[in-house]
Amino acid sequence: MAVAEIVFSDDLNTKNPNLVPYTPVMWQKLVRLGPQEYASALAIMKQDDTDETMLDMVKKLRAYGNTVHGPAHARIAAVKTCLRKLEDKIE
Repeated sequence: MAVAEIVFSDDLNTKNPNLVPYTPVMWQKLVRLGPQEYASALAIMKQDDTDETMLDMVKKLRAYGNTVHGPAHARIAAVKTCLRKLEDKIE
């Protein structure tokens, strides 16, 4: 999305996709096209009209993803460890 903003932007100084302003239109597309189970949380994340860059929003999304998926990954790792122990006992 940021690359498209650079291509169609009138601002000739913006060459870095990370520094492109993150527009409400871009956010609406992300909320609409993203996973349905995250739509309400994503809509709430960008309810203010602050001037944020693409890099700022990527950091927010990564933090949200880690918060949501971190516990699940920990449980999966614990199950894998238990399975390995059971396999070792069976052998």
